[in-house]
Amino acid sequence: MGVIERFILFKVIYNLAMRPANRHGVADFDLDKNGDGYPMPQIDVTERRITTALDRIRKSIEREPVPQMANAVAHELESKVSQLQSNLQEANAELAEEQSTNAQLEQRVRRLRERQQGFLTKLEADIGKQQSAMRKLDEDLQKLRLANEQLRQSNHALRTANETGVADAELINKAMMEEIVSLHAARSADQAEAQVVITSLNVLLQKTASNGAGFEESL
Repeated sequence: MGVIERFILFKVIYNLAMRPANRHGVADFDLDKNGDGYPMPQIDVTERRITTALDRIRKSIEREPVPQMANAVAHELESKVSQLQSNLQEANAELAEEQSTNAQLEQRVRRLRERQQGFLTKLEADIGKQQSAMRKLDEDLQKLRLANEQLRQSNHALRTANETGVADAELINKAMMEEIVSLHAARSADQAEAQVVITSLNVLLQKTASNGAGFEESL
């Protein structure tokens, strides 16, 4: 016996128990048709009513109320499943978009790091060149100072010889040679100084270009 039949049976028994008694002191069931006017046994009447109620239930079930309910439930379940699938597709699409965005960001960060590493390598090389140029400039300045000192001494000796009226060819040649050396030292010092300035400008330009490229990459 199903749940619905049990419920109907309980309802019938409850209704029978709650019916008012007749003049014989029992529930007003169908009376016996033998003419004596006394009530039929209660159990027979109850069984007949229950049987009739169960027959109605079976007939109503055969008219497809349960399949209709099942179809409605199935349709509701299909709708929920469809909604869940739609939500899952949207979540997967958002996840794919997020992964694509993260991949793009990682690629940009990797390019920036590679460019920064290249810039640092080039900057270190330029700094090394600048330091070499500074050392060369310092050496040339030392040579220039030494040549100028020797030139002053030769000029002083030459002036002294001229004042005494003694013309010394060796002093004249020495003074000329020292003047040539001084000129070469001055030229080398100028070139070294120019090289230092050029190297410094290159470092500054590369730094500016790297900062501009990094800013454009981050956009």
